[in-house]
Amino acid sequence: MAVATDAQTIDGPIVGKPSLSRGSLAPVPDDYVVEEYFLSGNAESFVEAAPLTSDGKWTVRPNATPRAPFVTRLIVARPPATKFNGAVVVEWLNVSGGADTSAAWAYLHRELTRSGYVWVGVSAQRAGIDGGVADAEAVRAYLARQAPAAASHAPPAKRPPSGLTGKPLKESDEIRYGRLDHPGDAYAYDIFTQAGRAIRASGILGSLKAQTVLATGASQSASYLVTYINAIDPLARVYDGYLVQVRKKTSAPIDGDVFAALRAGTGTFALPYVRVRDDSRVSVLTYISEQDLMAPGLGYIEARQPDNDHIRTWEVAGTSHGDIYGMSVTAIDTGKAPIGELAAAYAKADILGGRQLAASINAAPQGHYVLQAGLSSLRRWVMEGEAPPIGTKLATGEAAAPALVLDAHGNATGGVRTPWVDVPIATYAGIGDPGHGALSMMGSTEAFDAARLAQMYRNKADYLTRFAAALEKSIAAGFILAADRDEILALAAEIYPAE
Repeated sequence: MAVATDAQTIDGPIVGKPSLSRGSLAPVPDDYVVEEYFLSGNAESFVEAAPLTSDGKWTVRPNATPRAPFVTRLIVARPPATKFNGAVVVEWLNVSGGADTSAAWAYLHRELTRSGYVWVGVSAQRAGIDGGVADAEAVRAYLARQAPAAASHAPPAKRPPSGLTGKPLKESDEIRYGRLDHPGDAYAYDIFTQAGRAIRASGILGSLKAQTVLATGASQSASYLVTYINAIDPLARVYDGYLVQVRKKTSAPIDGDVFAALRAGTGTFALPYVRVRDDSRVSVLTYISEQDLMAPGLGYIEARQPDNDHIRTWEVAGTSHGDIYGMSVTAIDTGKAPIGELAAAYAKADILGGRQLAASINAAPQGHYVLQAGLSSLRRWVMEGEAPPIGTKLATGEAAAPALVLDAHGNATGGVRTPWVDVPIATYAGIGDPGHGALSMMGSTEAFDAARLAQMYRNKADYLTRFAAALEKSIAAGFILAADRDEILALAAEIYPAE
């Protein structure tokens, strides 16, 4: 099928299985249809029409240079019409590893598929198609200015270890993807806009009609999404709301060239921080882990801003930028997996990509549950006018020298609370060992020994009673969905150490 939409053309569905980093999407229910389409057209880039400011109230205009032709791909996962809830979630696919990764889907797929969302993954950036690796020297130059102590821990100029990433599209299947053509990340913002328009105007949803189109992106993609919200959304007016996941204090440059801006300290990286504009046209919910808030080079604490009628920020205690759920558990989390299998996967937080680690990364089974609640809240906010709950900020002590304020068990105080930090069996830290490259983004877990657990809880039944009470508080507060209650309780019972 080739469908022309304004100046766009949609080809597809493309026969065969779409390619993604680490293989494919996390488990998709049998009643969902997964298809791939190629989107082609001409994209424009943008230039600043006024100096950029940290408040995010930016004005840009289309570049005077000619538009550039492009061909990119969209992956669509859609439910049957009887299940569709009217909302489409469009993910800016993450390319940190030099290939497309569905980082947001990994944490959201359970809520997406049980509640009848359509999900669309967009290859918005060139690296997902042609490849690309981190410029370590550019990262070090940025860290040397922002956080000198962390500069020596910049990532190497190569892809992450095998098993943690995949191949760019053209390398993964030259025959299938050889016709894709990306003009560069200066055009990524308009490509993302055109993807959103195609969802509303073309037939890629089958018989479904989108009532609401939401955008999301995690980590590196979140950096671009913040710039999109501040600079492009006022012009494009395509998306009805945004779920920004694990962002840092700055955002991607208008010209899309992150590494040049990092190296030179120009564009958005000349600013001390970047907030989401507080006059946002639509609703924006941002999820922040402990690491995003406090880690050198991320430092979202500097970009903190008040909630208002269009902005919510959830800072979640005991969470890290990445964790064992996103790295491995998600792959088996079908919604029907035996609790014992899920618990066993969480217990392997000291193994990643087939490698034995010196210590366990963050294994608290909580971040994806809070993100699922965030997505559900955003949809209701946009479609029904019901605003999400306001989350307490993580406690960070004195403003002159901020640091997480920890409780007697080593867990963060304040922030969005869950039973894993309020009724703990371990210390869950957001910041991992900075000397271990990408693993520093995965936090840490220090399980309590039997003697300590015996001091805290009379027995397993006592622990589970307290855990259940804390869970009810989280559900009542709106930070965990009631639909996850039974699974969470069963998982808590399975994970608690044998007596």
